[in-house]
Amino acid sequence: MPEKEGEKSESKWAQKTLTGFLALSIATYSLLRRGSYQIAMRLYPKTGGGGLNLYKKKDNGQLDRRFAIDYHPFWDKTTQQKHWKLHYHRGNTSSEMKKHRPYEGGW
Repeated sequence: MPEKEGEKSESKWAQKTLTGFLALSIATYSLLRRGSYQIAMRLYPKTGGGGLNLYKKKDNGQLDRRFAIDYHPFWDKTTQQKHWKLHYHRGNTSSEMKKHRPYEGGW
């Protein structure tokens, strides 16, 4: 029985998604195998929530956080309540990494 047009486009989308996921997984795995990057899922017991962090190993052996996606509560002074927010950190310096950048949709 021949596939319908909607089924064909859905099947192509699934194939492209799977191909992209596999390519990203292989690239990530090869970076981790080289030993220069590490990925860690961290929980933040002090504030609640957690995040996914990408670290790069320096020449001296220390880990340097390069990117993070976090989800934890922030105190809103206007409502006097905690609000959970998805945000990310990026940058080359510690002051850039400390900045909470709100996730506004799309990457």
